[in-house]
Amino acid sequence: MDYFDDPTGLITFSLVTAVVVAVPIARMILAHYRQRISDLMRVGGTPPEEQLVERPGPNSELVLEYNPAHSYAFESKVGSSGFVALVYAVAGIIWAALATVLTFEFNEIDSSPGKIVALGGVFLWPVAPLVMRMGAWGRRAEILGPLAVFGVTLLVGTMTGGGVAGAILAVWAITILPPIATFVLVSWLGVPSVGPWVAGFLGAWILVIYVGLAGIVSLVTASDAVVTAFLITALATAVFVGRGVVRRVARLYTLKKVSEEMLSADVWWIVFTGWLCVWLSIPGETLPEKWLGVLLGALAFVAYRVVVSLGLRTIGMRKPGPRLLLLRVFGQSRRSERLLDSVGRRWRRLGSIQLIAAPDVAAGTLDPQELIEFLAGRLDRAFVKDAYGLEARMSDLDLAPDPDGTHRITEFFCQDDAWRMTLQRLARDANVVLMDLRGFGRENAGCIYELGQLVDLVPTSQTVLIVDDDTDEEFLSHTLHGMWAKLRADSPNRGETPSPLRVIVAHKKGREPTDRILSALARLSSNTRDRTRAVAQI
Repeated sequence: MDYFDDPTGLITFSLVTAVVVAVPIARMILAHYRQRISDLMRVGGTPPEEQLVERPGPNSELVLEYNPAHSYAFESKVGSSGFVALVYAVAGIIWAALATVLTFEFNEIDSSPGKIVALGGVFLWPVAPLVMRMGAWGRRAEILGPLAVFGVTLLVGTMTGGGVAGAILAVWAITILPPIATFVLVSWLGVPSVGPWVAGFLGAWILVIYVGLAGIVSLVTASDAVVTAFLITALATAVFVGRGVVRRVARLYTLKKVSEEMLSADVWWIVFTGWLCVWLSIPGETLPEKWLGVLLGALAFVAYRVVVSLGLRTIGMRKPGPRLLLLRVFGQSRRSERLLDSVGRRWRRLGSIQLIAAPDVAAGTLDPQELIEFLAGRLDRAFVKDAYGLEARMSDLDLAPDPDGTHRITEFFCQDDAWRMTLQRLARDANVVLMDLRGFGRENAGCIYELGQLVDLVPTSQTVLIVDDDTDEEFLSHTLHGMWAKLRADSPNRGETPSPLRVIVAHKKGREPTDRILSALARLSSNTRDRTRAVAQI
């Protein structure tokens, strides 16, 4: 059998090559994307003049409340996350069950309850981290859940005896470890937002080229012209197929047929299914038997996707949730992306996020549609240049939840003369504001301006600040009290007893205070909705 006709080698080569090549390409795309954002942000003329407003000062003192006590469990505010996790759990269990049955069948293994449970546990492993993620149960659960599944599986294999534990480890190393290494590599190298799309394009591209090479090998007696034409056709087809896949995904995302979380879950199962196809093709002695293993392995993904589609349809339409405006000290790339991953990912089960775009969060917020616009050279169209552009952007603001109940992050790309008016508009419309002031100091003129706008435009009852050991807290306190002393006449904080301004302290060497931040945000958003309903009833 020729190597090119072997589906085991074909799929393995395509998967490995796609991942290896995708990482440097994705890093290059992200670098150019960040640079393009930086260049466009500096474009602009004279900033619009600030309107003069009356500033009679406050009626009371500003109170800073550090580390407010936990009073709200964030997960209790999220309605559909538990059901979404259940849907993905059922879909994953069906995938694992099919993988287990096919493994027994293709390898002609004598079944027993212990073997079934042990082997099923191997294929259940990918279900655990995904379900924890879709249920928004936090990073710790995403780590402990898979470890528990692996431990129980190994325990059952050991108790079954007969070398089952060793066989389980071998199957796990072949079918589960390579996909894990793939995702760890992509995440570790900082390309999770672009890597899967590049890898998907390259995977389709390499498969078509590889099949084309197989055709060329079979044409050893053909003329050079025929071989050349065959290769050119394979290359053109590969580009067309890969481009079509990416554009189709971007269109589905734009039409809100899928969410970023759903796409990430699909990529997760596609990679695991690819290695399952390799595993099932190995025992085949003839070419048809090998391709039968590949086909049936792929059907496991189809079954998973059907269950997810049917399950999510039962959620029905949901109303838009509260809007969170996220502000931060620019230039802290790792810190900002970590905040978006830990706090933002779980908040989006409750409501949407708006932020002013900058290169520091490019890797964490780049969605499929933005990627297409950037690659097509149309990123400048997304930038707010004037008041008219801002109104158009606000009218198109996507606040509705996606099919799985998650809300989206909306980035406002602003030229240099438009970010101030964009900030003011977002601050007025936000239900809750979270400002990350870790690393804040006298040199952060943009943050000083933002603090002044928050004090003037946003009730302290809707604002949460984050500080750490690198924050110049003395300067921060002096700045806030100085701005408070000059409140504008129409400021919502000119009440007799304004709420304290809540401040979360995140120690530099400690864990991200995700639970405390989410608890405070959930409490403030709940208070905001209560006040809105009360006003509507008057």
